Amino acid sequence: MLTVACALAAALGIVGEVGDQVGAAVAAAGPLHRAAPMPVTVSYGSDPNQMITIYPSQTPGSRLVVMVPGNGFRSISNKEAMSARALQSAGFTVFDANYRGATSMTPAFPNALNDIVSATEYAIAHATAYDSDPRHLTLLGGSAGGHLVAVAAEAMNSVSPGTVSNAVTLSGPFDFALGIAYWSKKKGPVAAMHLNNQLDALGCLSAATCPVALENMWSPDQHITSTNCPAHWLLLNSKREETPVAQADGMTGAIRAANCQVVELIIPGSKHGFHYLADEQAVVTSFIAIN
Repeated sequence: MLTVACALAAALGIVGEVGDQVGAAVAAAGPLHRAAPMPVTVSYGSDPNQMITIYPSQTPGSRLVVMVPGNGFRSISNKEAMSARALQSAGFTVFDANYRGATSMTPAFPNALNDIVSATEYAIAHATAYDSDPRHLTLLGGSAGGHLVAVAAEAMNSVSPGTVSNAVTLSGPFDFALGIAYWSKKKGPVAAMHLNNQLDALGCLSAATCPVALENMWSPDQHITSTNCPAHWLLLNSKREETPVAQADGMTGAIRAANCQVVELIIPGSKHGFHYLADEQAVVTSFIAIN
């Protein structure tokens, strides 16, 4: 375990003493599939979609992870239970947060952002009760959840810098204007689905009539600053998946322009979002463990 973790640290560009810390932290987390406490589901608001399933750590002071599923900016409950259990077994306390997403009548924003912020505030307030340390908070999201992680981290750190220590995204679409333009040019049911998801998230009837100002308002790559930026970012994207690599590249450029630390990993294959977390779990857990 220690040797593998140090190799991963080198792959991430984390060398020397810090690289040794990666190995030690991952080794201390123990086996990835050891027995763990049973999950608990709680409400953080009055809406049925404002629910969190909590996967407690076995060790007091563990890293705190708030996990955000995707599903095209639409509500879904406990979709990523297997990923949450894997992270719990790696030594973290995981709050798997659902939220009010887009419907045929209501856009995702601002409700989805407000809900992820509220869910994260709940996780911080109750962290110690589930053996985790809110001073080491990671927001982890896949697909649309990666987008929500970025906007929530920016919003929370704008109010209180440093609240969110780390942001980890899997296939995150960070720029609505880029995404809508990209999917408008594609043909077929998959392209239509992604285009409709993004338009519905914003409450737009069509790509042609969707205001650029609205697209930019909810695009996290347009609002990152040195003040609201989490200290560490890890962006993962597959080479041939649904979310184009240009989305990760653009967000990475914006983060670097704000003088913040980011690691962007473009991996082989065509898996999307949490579907490739199992393949990259060692990288993700190593990143969380030292930050």
